[in-house]
Amino acid sequence: MQTTEWITSSWGVFKPQPGGIPPGGISVAQALEITYLLVQSRSLWLFAMNDLFLIIALGTAFLLGRKSTKVPPILGYIGLAVCFFCFLDWCFEVTRFVNWRGSTNGVIVMSIIIKCFLLPAWLVKLGTILRTDLTGDLKKASVELASETIKTTKMVAEESVKAAKEGSVTAVAVAGAVAGAGVGLVMAAPGMPKEVKVAPPAGGEPEQWEAL
Repeated sequence: MQTTEWITSSWGVFKPQPGGIPPGGISVAQALEITYLLVQSRSLWLFAMNDLFLIIALGTAFLLGRKSTKVPPILGYIGLAVCFFCFLDWCFEVTRFVNWRGSTNGVIVMSIIIKCFLLPAWLVKLGTILRTDLTGDLKKASVELASETIKTTKMVAEESVKAAKEGSVTAVAVAGAVAGAGVGLVMAAPGMPKEVKVAPPAGGEPEQWEAL
């Protein structure tokens, strides 16, 4: 709008002619305004479709996460708020030809609310949820790995005691090496304590390994 006003007021060819506009005719400024609106109408629908895509995506995420035990309700409520303001933004976009200035101001306000506040908040909250869930899975996997390694080490210790009773020096050496490797895996597991105690197979004092 401001561009066409500047053109019509600054360019001499657009100034009113002395004879005026004949009945049924249009001025050069009117022709320019019509051309401008036709060109703008092509991009207005594109931006309006962007709002509809956001509504579909975040609305689907809200419906899927509503019954989930891992997704907090606040994430769905933020997504629902984004859907509401996207719908208002879509309405302002498609009604620009009815009231260009008022609808444009509405689009600006809705864009600030969505793109500067709500959508970043939704993305940040989603990132924290994914990070927490991933950390929990890693800790669980580490505990399971350590538990399996301890069981394997105990089995190797039993085999070493059995081999020692039978007098097999080679078996004792191999069993000791495997047991040491198992303890190393336990120490390397994230979130494990600094020391691990393993009870001997035949009773007595537990064996203790300290992390270096």
